[in-house]
Amino acid sequence: MSATMLYRLGAVAGILSGFFMILGRILARLPNTQPGEIIDWFAPTFALFFAIFLYLRQRRESGVFGGVAFIVLFAGLVVVVCLDFYGAFMRIHLPDDIIALIEEGPSAPVFVVGLLTFLIGELLFGISVIRAGVYSKIAAILFMAGLIPVMLHPTGIFPESIVDIGAAAAGAGLIWWGIELFRLAGDKEEESPVPVMTT
Repeated sequence: MSATMLYRLGAVAGILSGFFMILGRILARLPNTQPGEIIDWFAPTFALFFAIFLYLRQRRESGVFGGVAFIVLFAGLVVVVCLDFYGAFMRIHLPDDIIALIEEGPSAPVFVVGLLTFLIGELLFGISVIRAGVYSKIAAILFMAGLIPVMLHPTGIFPESIVDIGAAAAGAGLIWWGIELFRLAGDKEEESPVPVMTT
């Protein structure tokens, strides 16, 4: 498979990630929230693949800072995928006392550290995009600002309406980046999706 095709598949993953993030929040408003939880799980799952190619396309321009930002973002995404999987497929089948034990007991710090890791990662990565200048700065701002209320949603700091707006903004940013990556995928300078070392 050519490098161009790989980048374009990554771009499609980004567009789907943004779409599922927005759709998931819409469906979460229904009386039965499980469909929304399931759809929402697809957002970070597709984002895992998208983040790889999004970073690789700006790896030269973003430098060391971009590499560190990508690592933190990717680690946070892995945790979010796991937490969303728990919320979509496991939590709904557990009794309330078990849920309380998991989310408020000794394992509670895992949730907090995981969400903070992703929050820091998405902010660092957004800054790296702004610094690199490869992708839209407006999309980076939408991505960063939108995900703040989404990630802090479990704390109850932000009302549901703000979380909805945040998800829409972050989703729009991801879709915007996905379209940009798709257009940039055919650049001649990108002969390989990873740096090639020669001796």
